Amino acid sequence: MNVPLLATIPWRAARQARLAPSRAAVLGRQFVDLLFPPRCLLCEVAEPPAGAVLMLCDDCRRQLLQGADNYCARCGAAGGGASSIAAKVSARDAGCVECRGRRFRFDHVVRLASYEGALRDAVLRMKHARDEPLAAAVADLFWYERAADLTTLAVDYVVPVPLHWWRWLRRGTNSPQVVGARLARRMQAPLADESLVRVRGTNPQGGLAAVRRRQNVRGAFAVRGPADEFRGRRVLVVDDVLTSGATADEVARVLKRAGASWVAVAAVARTPAPHLIGAAR
Repeated sequence: MNVPLLATIPWRAARQARLAPSRAAVLGRQFVDLLFPPRCLLCEVAEPPAGAVLMLCDDCRRQLLQGADNYCARCGAAGGGASSIAAKVSARDAGCVECRGRRFRFDHVVRLASYEGALRDAVLRMKHARDEPLAAAVADLFWYERAADLTTLAVDYVVPVPLHWWRWLRRGTNSPQVVGARLARRMQAPLADESLVRVRGTNPQGGLAAVRRRQNVRGAFAVRGPADEFRGRRVLVVDDVLTSGATADEVARVLKRAGASWVAVAAVARTPAPHLIGAAR
C-alpha cells in the first residue's frame, strides 16, 4: 500500500475540488494582497510581477531556468542536442556523449533545467509538505517552458513516481505527485497516481554508484489495479530529479511489463554530467 487510505482523503479531496471563487472571495483576496503583498515562493522576499500567474519573482524564475536551453531528448543531459520528438527519432540510437551506447527502457525525456543552484534548492524544499505551493509553482513553470514538448507526447496517462508509504508519512507529501497532478491537468490527461506503487522501501539514491542505484530500485515498484489499464498506452512518468536514470528505467520496465507501449519521463531537474559539475559551479 503506497499511502494509507485515511491519510489520502483530506488532501486528495482538497486538490480535486475545483470551485469557482465568488466575487466576494476575489475582492477579499485582493484586499489581503493589498495589506500583505504576496511574496515570491522561492526567495520569500521579492514580489512577483503584477498580475503574474506564477508566484515567483523574475530573478528567481531566471535562476530556476539555469541550464534550461538545450538538452538530450534521450537522457536529458545538458547540451545533448535538440529536444524535439523529431530529433529524438533520428537520435534514438546515437543519443549524446553522456548516453551514447547505453540502453534505456524509457523512450523520451523532457526536463525543465539542471539540478543546480536555485532549482536544486527548490527541489529539496519541495520534498516537504510546507512547500507544496512552491512545488505547484515549479510545476506551472515546467508547463510554461515545456508545453510544446509535453503536448507533442500525446500521452494516455500521467504516472508520478510514488514514495514508499512510510516515507510519505514522514514527509506528508510527494513532490512528483504534486508536479504530476499539475501537468496532467494542463495536458488534459488522466492522472494515474494510484496505479503504480512502491512495494518496498529503498535507500536514498544520492551518493550511490550507477550499478548500486539500479540494484537499489530493482523490484521496488509494482502496478496495481486493472490488469489491462496500461496495455497499448503511452505513459508519462513524472519525477523530481533524473540522475543515472535508474529509477525512471525501473518504472518504465514495470509499466512496459504491464503492457505500456511507450514511456516518456518528465523530470523537473537533471543532474549535470560529472565532468561539467565543477565548471557549472
